[in-house]
Amino acid sequence: MTTEKPTHDCTTCGACCAYSHDWPELIFDGDGDGIPDALIDMDTGRMKCTGDRCNALSGEVGVSVRCVVYEHRPRVCKEFEPLPENCDRVRRWLGLPVSAP
Repeated sequence: MTTEKPTHDCTTCGACCAYSHDWPELIFDGDGDGIPDALIDMDTGRMKCTGDRCNALSGEVGVSVRCVVYEHRPRVCKEFEPLPENCDRVRRWLGLPVSAP
């Protein structure tokens, strides 16, 4: 089994956290624990977003970012696979450079 490495540094990218207003969902036990209520959309059971960007994402996508609730982020965020095909799909959607073919 070959494990692919991310093609971009997650601390400069952040595209996955600015890709979809309906992700990340809080669907597992403990999701939301330790996250300020101001960052949770209680009506939808998701993290609050502005546009398609998670409000827990701080910084400029593609330049320098961080998750302000990283230690308490939802399980779906923890399980995101930063593989080239996943990263490139969201980077392309945001108009950011993708991996070389």
